[in-house]
Order: sequence, then C-alpha cells, then structure tokens
Amino acid sequence: MKRLLIPAALLIVFSLSAPLRAQSKESLKIIFHVDSPDVRELEMAFHNAHSVEMHAGKGDVRMVVVVNGPAVKFLLKGNNSGIDRQVHRLVSTGEVSFHVCETSLKAFHYKTTDVLGDCVIVPAGVIDIADLEASGYAYIKP
Repeated sequence: MKRLLIPAALLIVFSLSAPLRAQSKESLKIIFHVDSPDVRELEMAFHNAHSVEMHAGKGDVRMVVVVNGPAVKFLLKGNNSGIDRQVHRLVSTGEVSFHVCETSLKAFHYKTTDVLGDCVIVPAGVIDIADLEASGYAYIKP
C-alpha cells in the first residue's frame, strides 16, 4: 500500500504545483534520499525519478539522489545488477544527479574510485541534504 501512495502523492504534488512553477519560472527541485541496505529503496527512487520526468515537463525539474549509509554499496563499479545503466540513463537526461556520501564510503571501507563514474562524491550526505533543502529542494524518502 505504501508503495502505491508515494507515486500517487507525487502525481498530486506535480499536478498542483505545475501551474505555480509555470507562473514563477522556477524548476521543481527534489531530493530522493536513499540509505537502506535494501536495494528496493534505490529501485523506488529510480521509479520516482522516472515518474517525475514523465509528469513534470522537460527542463522543469532538478533531482538529486543522495545515497549514504549502507546503500552506497549499490553505486559501486562492477555491480552487475543493471543499476549502473539506470544511473547513467537518469544522469544523461541532465535533470538527475547522484550524490554519494564519502563518509559512508569510508565507514564501509570503500574508496571513492570504487564509485560509478556518473556519481558525484560529497563529503557528507546529511550535510548535502541539509544544503539542498536550504536551497529549495523538497525532501522525499522513497
């Protein structure tokens, strides 16, 4: 049930906010925060980002997927799960970026060079989230 509510809530938000964004010429800015060791949370973030792409309008949105904690393992090179292709596709739209927490990488004994090339390494995921929220990004936890 929870999985159905999040996409439905996103659709409602976009349908209500689109006219306001059109008037103000501002882009919709969203953070998707992924920190679970369960890959389904990252997959939900992919699904949510795709829904935003479909409903917000090209160029009207900026999304950042902030990955920290045990979830950083999903954005490592050599992961044969297809995640690398999904990350690359989303980044190539120019509307999505992936931020990976360096503190978490160190905590789990990974190197920054282990991370997929399409990702941006940030010193601390929680600080990144706070900075993005302060600059107008909406926080969504898939």
